[in-house]
Amino acid sequence: MKRHGFTPGKSGAFTLIELLVVIAIIAILAAILFPVFAQARAKARQATCLSNLKQIGLAQMMYAQDFDENFAPYQVNVVCPWPDLCGTTFPTTVSFLYLLQPYSKNNLYSRCPDAKKTQPVNNTAKRLILEGRIGYGMAYPIPAEPGNPLSSPPTPSQTSMVKIESPASHALVMDVVPDGANGQSIYNAWGGYYTHANTPFALPEYGLTGTLNPANHMRPQGRHAEKVNLVYCDGHAKTLPFEAVYPVKESVCTAGNGRGCTTITETKARYPQHWELWK
Repeated sequence: MKRHGFTPGKSGAFTLIELLVVIAIIAILAAILFPVFAQARAKARQATCLSNLKQIGLAQMMYAQDFDENFAPYQVNVVCPWPDLCGTTFPTTVSFLYLLQPYSKNNLYSRCPDAKKTQPVNNTAKRLILEGRIGYGMAYPIPAEPGNPLSSPPTPSQTSMVKIESPASHALVMDVVPDGANGQSIYNAWGGYYTHANTPFALPEYGLTGTLNPANHMRPQGRHAEKVNLVYCDGHAKTLPFEAVYPVKESVCTAGNGRGCTTITETKARYPQHWELWK
């Protein structure tokens, strides 16, 4: 006898088989959707990084307008802006990222969300955080005016925009990671970064002699699904596959304790498209 839609002798609870089916469906949906959500988050971080580089490019353009069409130099020696962290003894080295801060009002634009986070474990780390040295580096030798890359640190120089033949195809700033022995030590310890990206080309291609110090090497990093974000000398930003930035697979660079590209010295005759990016 049925009463109010109730069948005597039958419980309203799920059976074990029904429960297992529901769990299986949920597991299948999770397996499908979680990677999609992860990819969406990764794309959002990549977009934020690309926006950061556009800000850097815009800040460089504004800086150049105020300094006779010269880009902010790779680094300069100044009186420490934060005496409690680096004292009052001259000089202290600061990078182009610090010099561009007046054109952005803060240093948040120079922090790639996919870069390793710098931990404020000491005064040097705290200073680099304030300066904004978090994940980006200027193409080195400096566009159009290499200065002396053999010195330590490399000779800083302001770079005239008019000396650059093709600013729309010449890299300015990009995603980087330390891969030389000196840089790796601070990167592994607390997420420290230099602020350059070493060219893959031999110095004689630039009319220079000698070699760059492999211990201070910094390379592009394909941290966005094996792609590198970069901004060009005309201020526009773009995402490129790692092999479009460096003429090797990134696996070559990560080999040998991550130092596989610290002595890379290619020629422009062999890789003319890459030379357009780095010349």
